[in-house]
Order: sequence, then structure tokens, then C-alpha cells
Amino acid sequence: MARIHRVLGALGLLSLGAASTASAQTYWDVFGGSSFRTHAAGRAMVIGNKLTLQIWNPANSLGFGSPGAVIVGIGLYNVPAGVKFKNGDALVTGSARVGDTPGQWEVGKYNGKKAVELPSGIMDLDMYALAKPGGDGWASNGIAGSCSTGLPPSATETKGNKTVYINHLWQSGLSGCVGGYGAPVVMEIEFEYKKDAPLWNGQADLAVLATNGKDSYSLMLAGQYGNVSVTPEPITMTLLATGLLGLGGAGVIRRRRRQGS
Repeated sequence: MARIHRVLGALGLLSLGAASTASAQTYWDVFGGSSFRTHAAGRAMVIGNKLTLQIWNPANSLGFGSPGAVIVGIGLYNVPAGVKFKNGDALVTGSARVGDTPGQWEVGKYNGKKAVELPSGIMDLDMYALAKPGGDGWASNGIAGSCSTGLPPSATETKGNKTVYINHLWQSGLSGCVGGYGAPVVMEIEFEYKKDAPLWNGQADLAVLATNGKDSYSLMLAGQYGNVSVTPEPITMTLLATGLLGLGGAGVIRRRRRQGS
């Protein structure tokens, strides 16, 4: 049975910047896939009616995924009833591969797109965001990692008054190929509540669609498709370190007060 590691943290204990207004967060750090192994990490935060997803593609820098895998789809399922996502563009920000100008993603309904069908038992995804196509590029607007290899070169074409960016990529990770996680690619998606729906704290299960070549796709779902395993979450480690430092600082202040008295 595949496993998914998920941490729901109370931000009253450990906070991280503006996310302190959210009631909870969900973390994933998973690898696996229906066709080839993909490694992905993510964090979901809900503030008001906006879902913020932070996505990492470590590629094979930690030995868990395909070095040429590019993330081109992100989905959520087991979202509580009453949460309805708005179709349209998802605002994507973050670092890009040097020289690239990647574009936005589109939020819509998953219907087996990219020739990858959902397995039995999961009839639909509550939210699905797909990298917008760019010309005939198989990786256009996808999320690569700083240690990714075998990526297609980017190109730019002019068709009439329109510029088409082919295989321009977002890039998560550290500067240079030194392994680990580094900075994520951030995606903001709006949603609304149906009447009398309870507030959502970001809890859900993650789906990741990756590609490593034209017409080659692999779908990874929590609890499905191979060895989805546990690895340390970068944000959890940062929060833990921040919390321990805070506790240490509080101890220093108390000792100084005792000495002064």
C-alpha cells in the first residue's frame, strides 16, 4: 500500500510569516507514479477564499524521482464538501529556468486529460490545475527542478501578433544543482463556499501529473500507484528550527531577567 505523509500544524505553536492567519496547513512529500517515478513536495495554505499551493520538484536530487520529470498538473481530492473552486487562470509566481518566460496555469475539471485516467475509487478531482500548452512543447509552463536533466530547450515563435513561448519552464529548488528543496513555485487559486459550508483549513489529498517526454505522462496520487513514501518536509524542518530557536531565545531572556533581579 502506498503511503502519503501529511502534517496538519497549528500555527499558534509555530508560525511562518503571513500564513499565521490560516487555521492550519497541509504538507505532502511524496514519490511514485503510474508510469515513471516522480518526486514532489507541496504545502497548502488557506487564507480567506484563496488557496495558496507551494510546489517543489526535487527531480532526482534526493534519489526519489525521475531526473527529467516536469510537473504539468496539480490536483486535490477529498476536499470537504461545500468548497467550490473557480475555473480560470491560477496565478503562478516563482523562479524560472534561466532565460525562460513561463506562463500561467489553468484551473478546470479533470477528465482524463493527457491520456492518464484516474484509477477506480477516485471518480473525480475537486480541483485540477494544468500548465497551459505552449505551441507543440511537451513541457511548456511546467515545473522543473534546479537539478532536472534531459529537459527540452525553450524557444519563442511569433504567429501574427502573438508570441508563443515553447517549453519555457518554472523552476523550483536551490540555486545550482546542490540537491534539496529550496524555493518553491507558488500557485494561488480562488474558491468559494456553498451555503452553510464550514471553513476549510486546507486539508486534502494531492495528485501530481508529470511528463518526461512527448506523450509520456505519469500520475501520482495519495495512496495509489506504487511507492509513495515519506521523506522529511523542508517547511516542517524550518518551522521546527524556528520554534526551537524561539524557545532558546526565551530562555536567554528569562536568565538575564533573573540575573538582573
